[in-house]
Amino acid sequence: MKVFESLDKIIPFLYPYPLWVKAVLSVWVLLTAVSIVLVVFLRSPAGDTTRSTLATVGYAKGAVSIVTAPSVEQLRAKNGVRELLPLENGIGLTRLPNGVYGFTVPWIINSDPSGVVGGTGSDRISLDRTSGGTGVMEVQKSGQGEVYIVGYVSQERLVRMQDPSNTKDESVPLFFAPYNEFKEPVAVPLRRVVSSNNRTVESIYVNDIVFR
Repeated sequence: MKVFESLDKIIPFLYPYPLWVKAVLSVWVLLTAVSIVLVVFLRSPAGDTTRSTLATVGYAKGAVSIVTAPSVEQLRAKNGVRELLPLENGIGLTRLPNGVYGFTVPWIINSDPSGVVGGTGSDRISLDRTSGGTGVMEVQKSGQGEVYIVGYVSQERLVRMQDPSNTKDESVPLFFAPYNEFKEPVAVPLRRVVSSNNRTVESIYVNDIVFR
């Protein structure tokens, strides 16, 4: 009753109307006010939320982590990859399903004169089921479709590589077989490779890679 008395004071012309009219009008006014508040509140943050989400996604895409493990087998398990099937042998990386690994030549990701890693990109890479001859570089296409280059680095390099700022514009030797202190297995996202140049050290292939 006090509510309706207050409403009579605010809107005097309602005084002669019956109680049910005042009740209906009160509910209508309340619902209208709540609706307006909700529209104003929800509409303006929506744009901010979208921008924030896009920024987060953009950062995530450029910040794929290097994967480490005590062995190459454990790297494969972490990235959720399996050996290629016989019918998948020699197929281009972009045509292969997610969740596989194979081998190719180390210089396939060498930078061309224009600075593009792999010349025309990862679509040039095709994988073989087994390692042999010059096809010693393991490439993993994770269950999420991320492409990794697998090799060996030193413990000191491994620690530094965890933070991209530590190795920015710094050439890191990535061996494709254990060699002296270069015995820590690592899977490096191909998207983080800025440039790559191949050489050999005592018959072991090495790529000098600059990471972003």
